[in-house]
Amino acid sequence: MQTCLVVSSRAPSLSALHQRNCQFASAVVHVPSSRRCRRAASTAVAYTTRAPTEELSAPRQETLTVLHKTTSLLPRVLPQRHRSPTEPECLEFWDELLNEAYNDLSVTPGAKVDDRVRLAVCGLDDLSESQARDLVTALLEDPFASEAQKEAIRSRWQSVPEDADAISIQWDHYPTAHASLQVRSAWLQQLPAPVQLVELRSTSRPPPPSASTKTLFTADIPVIVCNPAFTSLDTLVDPAFPQPLPLTHPHAILVVTTLYSAELGSRIKACFPDTLTVLFIDPSRALTALSILSAAPSSPIAVQRYQDDFDGSRISSLTHSIRDVLSARTDPPSRSPAAVLHVHTAQANIAGSLAACRSFLTRALREIDGVCLLLSGLKVRIEEAKVKVPREVFGAASEGADEVQAALDKARRDIGVVMDALTWWKLLWRVDDLAEVVNAAVERVWCKDLEQKLIFHAGRLASLQEDFTKSSKDLLASFPPTSPFHSPVLENTLSRISTTPAYLVDAATLAAPLKWRRQQLSFPTTRLHLSAQRAMFGMGGSVLGSMGAVWAGWVGHLGLLDIGLQPETAVGLGLLGGAAGVRWAIARFEKAKRKWWKDWGRVSEGLGRDLRAALDKTMEEKVLVVPAEACRGLKDLTSRRKDQIDELMEEVAGLETDLARVTSESK
Repeated sequence: MQTCLVVSSRAPSLSALHQRNCQFASAVVHVPSSRRCRRAASTAVAYTTRAPTEELSAPRQETLTVLHKTTSLLPRVLPQRHRSPTEPECLEFWDELLNEAYNDLSVTPGAKVDDRVRLAVCGLDDLSESQARDLVTALLEDPFASEAQKEAIRSRWQSVPEDADAISIQWDHYPTAHASLQVRSAWLQQLPAPVQLVELRSTSRPPPPSASTKTLFTADIPVIVCNPAFTSLDTLVDPAFPQPLPLTHPHAILVVTTLYSAELGSRIKACFPDTLTVLFIDPSRALTALSILSAAPSSPIAVQRYQDDFDGSRISSLTHSIRDVLSARTDPPSRSPAAVLHVHTAQANIAGSLAACRSFLTRALREIDGVCLLLSGLKVRIEEAKVKVPREVFGAASEGADEVQAALDKARRDIGVVMDALTWWKLLWRVDDLAEVVNAAVERVWCKDLEQKLIFHAGRLASLQEDFTKSSKDLLASFPPTSPFHSPVLENTLSRISTTPAYLVDAATLAAPLKWRRQQLSFPTTRLHLSAQRAMFGMGGSVLGSMGAVWAGWVGHLGLLDIGLQPETAVGLGLLGGAAGVRWAIARFEKAKRKWWKDWGRVSEGLGRDLRAALDKTMEEKVLVVPAEACRGLKDLTSRRKDQIDELMEEVAGLETDLARVTSESK
């Protein structure tokens, strides 16, 4: 870091001061007719103008190439609308700076070239602004000039409009975009190149003067005045600082208006880049030295005090730093210092715009991480609901049984009482009512308690669905219209899903499988009814046949019919046939009841699967469909945004590499 701690240069001698006084001619303030005229108009007339007969140098050509690529990249990275036109990530701000750089680097045949070096001085706060004015006054003022000339310099801001944000101080008068002060100052003449000194208002004035900030960035030598008592040096490199500063400019100078200390020096080394020149200057002490000498120019004591205070103010270090910048040139001797410094300024602004792009893209990546974090929270809630809801609805398995199994076991016991009461002898007079009795019993005992619980949990799912829907829509509404994650299409999709009739969770949503499975039991009951009728019909036939055999034996005993059997045999045969028929009917009915119980078991097993499938379907297609769609849509947006940022990051890195190569070649 180039930090000036102690300056050994002494104050100008009296003979030099007399010589400067002879060179000081006049101080006249000129205010342009239109303060909003473009800089292009102000640079049309140069301090010394010349026709650009030579071709562009290699550094300028390569810088222009990188500038064109950067200009085409900026609209694809930086936002086009921002809260302030001077924020570090504002497209309009950097686009205008790059346009200024293009005007400085490009050569138009027949046009006049500006050979002045732009020197800008700006304070960061109200106190620094006052000290910056004292600094400029101490540089320009001659102690042996007339009082009128001194007053013209000291009251320069009183001669310009109140809304003026800058004063352009020059040796001769020519049009500028700012209020113009014509000063024939020896300080301006002693520099190795023509200089246009632009004094800016503080960047902290509300609203921030955007023109001042842009002028500071377009300066070839930006001088920033800071008082650490009011503006901490650490905040200057903080991204939250309200105004961008050209601290990375290779010729930037930071003037700290306080005494040097080891602690302050270590803080400066840790905060600022090595290319930044940091000077510790006391402008008020320099003005005091000039006042002492002006009051008594022939007094040896006054001269000594002048020299002590002028040296103690260390203001000469600023002159030496500016002279060193103007004297160091790597271009051919035919090139003016302004041409070389314009290239450096353009490279600094290109680097600043690329840094703004990288900062914006880095912040965009953090924004993606934030969105992914929100999505993770919503997904965790979804997965938690998928785990908790089945346990709440069906209960945890306890001793091998859950809510569904417990309800089925109870129903089996209740229906078993009815089935056990259906004995074969009761079928003799109730066989036609069998289906009605069984269906009524099934309707009465088939998981009634479970059905009420499912209706209750359906209401809870409706509330959970509403909560998830609100959370999903609030998440989408939290993104501002300028955010890449603001998607009216996705919001419309969620609204369309939440308004369809199939989205509603009603009382029958979970209990519907109970009805379906209960209806399935009607077919086994009908088959049981038919089997009972056939059994009774077969038993009746068998009994009638047995009675016929007994009757035949009795008739044969009377000699009316010869059947070839003894009466006792015929009676026994008839009784055996009747007993066999009754036994067959009983076995057939019991077999039919066993088949009915098997069907009951299959229906019961299917009921458990259907209830769980219905719950899963309800959760997937009704309760969680909106948050799932929101997560899916935002995930797609984040994936596309991440790919886009990665691609832009590669372009920024490539341009930074090209700029670093061009910058190293131009040094």
